[in-house]
Amino acid sequence: MKDIMRRASAYLAHPSAIRARIEPLMRRMSEVRLSAASLAKLFGVVFLVSLIIQLPASLGMRMLQPQGLYAQSISGSLWDIRLEKFVYAGRQWSSGRFEPAVLPLLIGRLGGDFSLSGSGGVFNGSIKHAGSDRVAFHRLDGKFSSYFQSTGINAETIQMPVTVTFAGRKLDLDKIGTCYDGSAMLTLSTDNAIIGSLLPASLLWSGKATCADGVMRFDLTADLAPGAYQTTKIDNIRIAGTLEAMRLKADIIVRLPASSYNDDAILNVLRFSGFEARPDGWALPLEGGF
Repeated sequence: MKDIMRRASAYLAHPSAIRARIEPLMRRMSEVRLSAASLAKLFGVVFLVSLIIQLPASLGMRMLQPQGLYAQSISGSLWDIRLEKFVYAGRQWSSGRFEPAVLPLLIGRLGGDFSLSGSGGVFNGSIKHAGSDRVAFHRLDGKFSSYFQSTGINAETIQMPVTVTFAGRKLDLDKIGTCYDGSAMLTLSTDNAIIGSLLPASLLWSGKATCADGVMRFDLTADLAPGAYQTTKIDNIRIAGTLEAMRLKADIIVRLPASSYNDDAILNVLRFSGFEARPDGWALPLEGGF
């Protein structure tokens, strides 16, 4: 207590000491008032940004104006567009979602993450930028059903249902599906044998596809269980060909072991199924689409 009284007496005896203490405090209070004005500006910016974020998805669709899109229901916000029961790229979809990325918009491009699902399959990925005619993907993954067909003996059409799973990276596609750059890992699963009793009722084919000059080239190998080659008397079976504008032209190529070269039972099955002898094996031309 005595110490406090002594300090108070010293301040009263020297008013300049009081001013030296108060003036810095007043300056700091003035700076706080300036910061409050800056804070008000910051609040205004935050409010404007939040308003933009909450803009309805319908407004975003009018701004983007995607060609060939007809949606029955649009919901969500500008940055999280959700579609229900819509038509896009000539196909019907049950649901879809698109989340535009900010950085591409700053340079006048459209990009972002998307997903599509429907009776034909499911797709998801990330768009680097999309133009009126071509789309560049960081990533494009999907799974869907289709079929291949060939012409067997007596001009009979043979169909092979197939389920396609792919993981595409850095793909550059146009609006009709022509592939100009990029690659993908493909997996095909077939639900029935196309070569009669020579193969199991289902097959799994896998391999890599690459794009160049508008054509996707692929070479897939069938994955048979250990020992199946001995059972079927087939050394190797592949699907090799091209995919251009979503139309498939390929060959199923069967390579026989030396012990089966003169096995009439096997050769007759191959001929009956439409296979022709070639230097690299027995080949069956396929056509189809995705």
